[in-house]
Amino acid sequence: MVVRELLIGPKRFTDLRRGLPRISRNVLSQRLEDLESAGALSRRTLPPPSASAVYELTDRGLELEAVLQAIGRWGVRSPLLPESDTLGADTFVLGLRAQYNATVAQNLTADYELRIAEDVFAFHIDYGRLTVRRGACDEPNMVVDVDTGAMAAVARGARPLATALAASASATGDDVSCFAELFAHPERPDPQLPAPRLVNDQLAAT
Repeated sequence: MVVRELLIGPKRFTDLRRGLPRISRNVLSQRLEDLESAGALSRRTLPPPSASAVYELTDRGLELEAVLQAIGRWGVRSPLLPESDTLGADTFVLGLRAQYNATVAQNLTADYELRIAEDVFAFHIDYGRLTVRRGACDEPNMVVDVDTGAMAAVARGARPLATALAASASATGDDVSCFAELFAHPERPDPQLPAPRLVNDQLAAT
């Protein structure tokens, strides 16, 4: 979870605590030390006037993104996904990035700004290539504010992304539709259907 919180960019200790509200200060400090010892992240001090200490992933730590995306794609298709509205902004944005369809965007150049409470993210698309960073866009094609309830509903597949965006986007309908098409949501299996059986006893034991 600490790696997940740092995938989009550096964070201060207080920012990490806000993104991981259920982790204690001592446990978070220990996790950061362990990840730094493993070469997955580093700590540096920002230049004045900020002069704040931030944590950021190293190249080795960034290699974990593919692993976390695979876990996220697997988890979001679970028929038992919790109905809770508790969902971090970074988790939601990383989920969108994991579902990005570069083929749809191969002829597109655009900038989209996504605001979730006090968090702001810039999506830049350049002929299929997607980059996501924290902060505002200079000249966005679309600016959208998404509340946490709508965000959670989209994440669990209970509400289409296009519907959630159209309710709050300060943009034309075409821009909203275009953005929604870029991030396809996987279908969720019916929770009433029996789960597939494990045919390997050793696998079942794990």
